Amino acid sequence: MDFLKVTFLLLLFSGVVFADIDVNIFSPGRLSKAHKDLEGSKNCIQCHAKKGESLIQKDSCYKCHKAIKKRVNAHKGYHNQAINIEKKNCEDCHKEHFADRYDLITWPNKGGYKKFNHDLTGFKLNGAHKKIDCEKCHKKENIKDKSLFKDENVNIKTTYLGLDTNCVSCHLNDVHQEQIDNKNCANCHDETDFKNARISFNHNLTNFPLKGQHKTVNCEACHKPLKQIFYEDKWRYKLKHKGIKYKRCVDCHKNDDIHENVFGDNCERCHTESSFNDIIFDKKEHAVDKFPLTGKHLKEDCRSCHTDKLNIVPNESTCVSCHKKDDPHRRKFGETCEDCHNTTDFKDIDEKSFNHNLTGFKIEGYHKKLNCIECHSLKGDYKKKYLTYNKDNSCIKCHTSDNPHKDEFKDDDCSKCHNQDRFIPSEYSVEEHNKTDFKLDGSHEVVSCNQCHKPYHTDKSNGANKDGIVLTFHTEEKDCVDCHKNPHIKQFENYVIEGNKPTPQSLSISTSYPSQEGNNKVNCEKCHTTESFHKTIFDHNKDTDFKLINSHKDVTCERCHEYKKDKNHEFGGYFLYTQNKNKDCSYCHTDIHYGQFNDKKCSDCHTDVKWEDLSLFEHNRDTKFKIDGAHEKLECEDCHKTIKIKEKDVINYKIKKYSCIDCHDTYHKDGN
Repeated sequence: MDFLKVTFLLLLFSGVVFADIDVNIFSPGRLSKAHKDLEGSKNCIQCHAKKGESLIQKDSCYKCHKAIKKRVNAHKGYHNQAINIEKKNCEDCHKEHFADRYDLITWPNKGGYKKFNHDLTGFKLNGAHKKIDCEKCHKKENIKDKSLFKDENVNIKTTYLGLDTNCVSCHLNDVHQEQIDNKNCANCHDETDFKNARISFNHNLTNFPLKGQHKTVNCEACHKPLKQIFYEDKWRYKLKHKGIKYKRCVDCHKNDDIHENVFGDNCERCHTESSFNDIIFDKKEHAVDKFPLTGKHLKEDCRSCHTDKLNIVPNESTCVSCHKKDDPHRRKFGETCEDCHNTTDFKDIDEKSFNHNLTGFKIEGYHKKLNCIECHSLKGDYKKKYLTYNKDNSCIKCHTSDNPHKDEFKDDDCSKCHNQDRFIPSEYSVEEHNKTDFKLDGSHEVVSCNQCHKPYHTDKSNGANKDGIVLTFHTEEKDCVDCHKNPHIKQFENYVIEGNKPTPQSLSISTSYPSQEGNNKVNCEKCHTTESFHKTIFDHNKDTDFKLINSHKDVTCERCHEYKKDKNHEFGGYFLYTQNKNKDCSYCHTDIHYGQFNDKKCSDCHTDVKWEDLSLFEHNRDTKFKIDGAHEKLECEDCHKTIKIKEKDVINYKIKKYSCIDCHDTYHKDGN
């Protein structure tokens, strides 16, 4: 009886003590450290559907462990295997009411986490991955699911969630240094041996399939080592993968050319990748522009002309350059043997053929298509073949009616600009043009003559050619605006050619070539060059009151300068460059705080070096809440939660209540 009394008193005393700290005396044991906030009889139903019921439903766990619930519902990870497939309950692996004596996590097989079957997670460990400790991969910096950082029920330091299965998610220090755009490392490497990429890499999937002897070449022969880089605790050579020229043989084999480049760089015309000695050259394709092989020349050995080393090209392609000793005429009829002879047989002579070059007027180009009588008028009976001979060989003698230049080049030789092949285009070179007072440089070098020297029609009796067309080349119009239309309207009216004042006429958008009356012309060269209209020499820091420094250096003009559409504008619209903008950050940048800091400027906290850099902000100085003690260990997100402002998720920085009780729960429920 005394023992029962003592037992009852002990239980009564214990009930008083435990009641004082709100602990259920019928609990099988204290909760783990992770669940210590749920201690007490009032919190039993937080996990147990009913008081006294031992089984915990998984939905109870999901109330807090939302990240686990999300992966289970998505059928991903180990918990999908355990719950959806093996039909386990949470408490099968996570044992509670043992206080700190046991780990809350019970690994599903003997041997602990080191014997864990990682295949159940959906990411099979192969090769070198089998030897790596869990902590090597499962660490804070490798977590890609950033939503876990905001989940108060996930311990970022110990969680196994949030990793990506992509190689570069863990191996950020890319040994290729961003040369290869494709981030699928498995295309070349496997998990057993990272260095030996050639085992699994199929080079035929690249723009340069390996054929013939190229299959036996070591990778380093083409992918040259560039420099050493420190990668995964070792110094390694970085191989060149990007920017390698490969389309032509000479890109790699320029120094191997035994012909010393005398036959050009089109090696594949004669050789193959199987062997350099396999010649596929067709003699019928021999120098088709300079010296095509026909007749008996097709049977000649290459060495007859190109020497035994095959590295000499004859300086001339005329018959006499090789057959000078064979000329029975002793050069009486000049050196153009082909006028009478051919390569089929030297004795096969066309007696009707006449070497017009011996007359002093060489017939070339378009003249070869003409009938003799078009230049030589008939005299007497045509059958007697009497034709007049004109000693004047000048172009204008025959082409007076075709002259489109009027009297502009009256005393000049037409051959300075034209030849007998065709009248257009002119042979007047850029070098010749640069001797004038208007030098052609930059983009002007490739502009056709007609774009500046416009043809116009006139009365045929006014000195024009037979079609009434006159081409003018002598002009005083040499300024940019004489040929180019101004797309900027009146934005740059202060930039005028020295000595002139701007006028609305010279600055307006023209629908045709600008009038050349007056000298009020915009000085386009203040910003533009002839190299490219889009490549400017404008210095924003010197020529404006807004300097582009730090992050603003890399911003394109269009990000700040608005494009204004205008159906009346010749180009459909124009950019606003000279508008008077407010220089405050908020003019261009959206306020992600939605008006919380209307009493401050962005530059009070942020810099233009990096937006995330808040080094200008000091919490103890710039707010009414001093951070000290345990608060110094907190992350910003621990206090500044996401709220709704205008239906938008916004981080709340203007916390109205910040007394202790506003953030921390109290055990003093009765107010004491």
